[in-house]
Amino acid sequence: MFREHYIDYVNRTLPAILNGEAPVYDSDRQEIVRLAAVAARAMARAGVVPMVAPPPMLGGAVLRGLQQVAFAHEDQRYRAPNSLSGQGPKRQPS
Repeated sequence: MFREHYIDYVNRTLPAILNGEAPVYDSDRQEIVRLAAVAARAMARAGVVPMVAPPPMLGGAVLRGLQQVAFAHEDQRYRAPNSLSGQGPKRQPS
């Protein structure tokens, strides 16, 4: 459930983020946060905690937990140069 909503959200918002626009804190984003909390609890039961670190030369905190990692792309420090085309992840066929 989280994955499908998240992919739709990123596909819709990533181009604007990569163009320098601020994230929109709307009801869609709130739903992603809610679904991420549910998914994170399941991951924690399995002993999984996702983490993302910025490149050392840029500094910054290591992000821990699905809620933080899911929105890391909104902070330029957590994006690799030239790694994002602005098109976001594509939905895989079921």
